[in-house]
Amino acid sequence: MLSLLGSFRPLEWTEEEYVEHPPFILEGAGGKVFATATSPGPQAVLDRLSEVLGLKKRKQGRTYYYITKGSSLRAFNDFEWIVRKSWRDKKFAVFWAIVYLKETRGWTDSPVELDAIAEVAGCGRKQCATVLEEAIPTPDGAGLDAFGYRVDRQGAESLVRKMNSELPSRTEEIVMRALCSSMGGSASEVYERVMTQGLGLSATYKTLEKLKKKNHVHSLKHYRVNDRGPMRELLAANCGSCFYGYASPQRCLTDTLRQLETMLRTYYGKTVNDEEKDRLRSSINAVPYSSKLSRRVVELLTLVHQVDQLAEEGGVSTVLSKIEESYEMEFPLRRQQSA
Repeated sequence: MLSLLGSFRPLEWTEEEYVEHPPFILEGAGGKVFATATSPGPQAVLDRLSEVLGLKKRKQGRTYYYITKGSSLRAFNDFEWIVRKSWRDKKFAVFWAIVYLKETRGWTDSPVELDAIAEVAGCGRKQCATVLEEAIPTPDGAGLDAFGYRVDRQGAESLVRKMNSELPSRTEEIVMRALCSSMGGSASEVYERVMTQGLGLSATYKTLEKLKKKNHVHSLKHYRVNDRGPMRELLAANCGSCFYGYASPQRCLTDTLRQLETMLRTYYGKTVNDEEKDRLRSSINAVPYSSKLSRRVVELLTLVHQVDQLAEEGGVSTVLSKIEESYEMEFPLRRQQSA
């Protein structure tokens, strides 16, 4: 994690940059996850970090890096969440700036100047000082003095643990993924959507209550399924306090469409041009709840691709053919493949 935070500045990952031109993107295909740099600078960074993070460089039309370690995949996921948190919570940006400056200059005893931290974090000097004095508990070997902020590598690792403790849990991610790709539902309906991912009924209810307290989920109304039934609460993702940190549903939609473009290129070899992007955005903006529905479409296309891959496996394809021959039928998937 220190290597990733120390290789990029917070201002390279602002919300606008993230949704429009992120330094690198994470993609998945064939059961593998890989990082793809979007410009020569980030590619040089991934080259340098390959050994530390267990990345395997491959080139097939474009250069990408397979993530081979589970710990590295977690580091990339946590890094992405720190990026998102830094948009709204300056303590993440300030901490990140400290790690970046120390990694760049070397882990010496010299303090990091307050002005330098503020510049890299993209905030004012006074705000930066307040964060260092109040928002980030001082670990051993760290502190703010007249010369700047002093922290050693052990202290920085302590700050990383503190930041990680404030990132969303896996259960929160699962529940919000279900809510952010739907119009909402009762707690029991949310449970039905997430139970296949290992969440129990009690865990789902408790997670929803936590998310309501954090204002990421809100109640739209109370209703009855029938005249004598109990009252139920219709819950939905609160886009005004976005779980993912977007400033507006439009920003969410922009990022979702970027994910769609990545998916089309990775899964289907389709590169979207600017004219096509503008045409889709103009037409989809007229659709109510376009950001949530677009997220649902991305999930759907991911599932379709996974089914396509399974159906193309030799043994699976043979058994499917035998079933069709024996039962004198044809699966919809097979019709599409033979068309």
